[in-house]
Amino acid sequence: MNSLRTVAIHEAGHAVIAAALGIKVEGIALDSNSGRVRTRCPEQNISEIERSLIVTLAGPIAERLLIGDPSDESVFRGDRKDEIELTAKMAEQVGLFEADLRALDCERRATSLVFAKRKEIQILADRLMLKKVA
Repeated sequence: MNSLRTVAIHEAGHAVIAAALGIKVEGIALDSNSGRVRTRCPEQNISEIERSLIVTLAGPIAERLLIGDPSDESVFRGDRKDEIELTAKMAEQVGLFEADLRALDCERRATSLVFAKRKEIQILADRLMLKKVA
């Protein structure tokens, strides 16, 4: 079972990095076991797909960097599914080998962004825990 803090950090990671990449965040919802960030980002070209992948990776990365202990595997199922789908979309456009290289670069970029925005992620997580819905 996940703590509310873990879920809040995870979802704040998605939301803060989406905003940093210019992706519109339409809402954030969470309870003590799960959450969801609604964004509006087309995934038509490779650049848009990469931005979406960075946002998808940002939640779990925020947990690892800011908490040190990732949440239950059940929280990652949705993110993992999205990660696989986005990487497959990349592969359709640039081939499997290039998609794998780009996915690794997206993970590096997501880690760097989460580290740079860690304070904002923590502030948003605190606010989410107070409201439970933003």
